[in-house]
Amino acid sequence: MLVGCPGERFASCQGPTVSHPAGKCSAYYYQTDYGSGATTQALVSCQIDPGEPGGNVVAFHDLSHGIGLHWLDAHTLEVAVPDEIRLNDKRAGATYNGYALHYVYRSLQPNEPAYAGCGVQPISDPRPTTIAALLADPAANNGRRVRVTGAAVVRFEATYICPTVAMIDAGDSRQCLWLAPGDIGDDAMAYDLRPLHGKIVEVVGRFDASQFGHMGAYGGTIAVTSANVRGSHGKGDVPPPAPEPS
Repeated sequence: MLVGCPGERFASCQGPTVSHPAGKCSAYYYQTDYGSGATTQALVSCQIDPGEPGGNVVAFHDLSHGIGLHWLDAHTLEVAVPDEIRLNDKRAGATYNGYALHYVYRSLQPNEPAYAGCGVQPISDPRPTTIAALLADPAANNGRRVRVTGAAVVRFEATYICPTVAMIDAGDSRQCLWLAPGDIGDDAMAYDLRPLHGKIVEVVGRFDASQFGHMGAYGGTIAVTSANVRGSHGKGDVPPPAPEPS
């Protein structure tokens, strides 16, 4: 299942909402660029039960086309999707508080308005900067998507990135940044930081100057949405226990 609410942090747009005069539900699609991935998704919204307001219809990880939506009758939604794109979470229908919906699919045609999408502006790729530059003016950089390189450690209550390997053991964690898993677009899913342990990495994410990690020990936080491993280092591991006396 893909995310149903793009939120304010990402570049997003929404297509027109369509409904049927005799129906109880409406339908629309949205497109969102999460920086590390993209989603185009159609949903229905029903004014029947506040506890079950609607749900997903179909989605795909591409922004080049939208989704055409048209109600054939009060219970049947025609869904036009591009032929060349792999679909995710394609549903044949749903029932909301006893109100049945059916989804019928066809090919989206180039002459249809939805073919061009709703006009989302993709997030620009952030230029590389340094951890030191972020911390030199944290207020100005707060909330920015950033790209930094450093030495990462991912352990229990110690998940951070330092400008250099030597700084891991330097005793000044305020020169390093706490690493948090950022939203990568999928429902209830965040970036997995564990593979970054012991690596020299380039990370992309959103800088938060108001969050300082475990015990407030770091200079700020990056919510990571993507990373590239550049190498390895041997710092930051917990020392093995001493051998049992013989």
